[in-house]
Amino acid sequence: MGSEPIKKADNKVMAILGWLGILGAIILIATGKKDEDPQLGTIFWQSLVWGLILFLGIIPFIGWIFYIIAIIMLIVGLIMAATGKVWQSPLVGGWAYNKAHEK
Repeated sequence: MGSEPIKKADNKVMAILGWLGILGAIILIATGKKDEDPQLGTIFWQSLVWGLILFLGIIPFIGWIFYIIAIIMLIVGLIMAATGKVWQSPLVGGWAYNKAHEK
């Protein structure tokens, strides 16, 4: 878990949009940015996983806990992107980084 600066200034807006859960993942796919820059690919995979976990909120009690955790991860990622950093969230950050960097 860590963060690194966003290398391309043009990608800061896309990084911020990428942290909008499933919507952010769709934006990164639709623009093709996910495959252009591994940093945005990392954000894509994390946003996709945390966005899917949000749907667990429909399950009473345990699902609500996952929902709250996912919301917190997406908000922290959004704040980190707004400050110009790519953040690797706990649990999925390392996997997302590896997934984005494999060719």
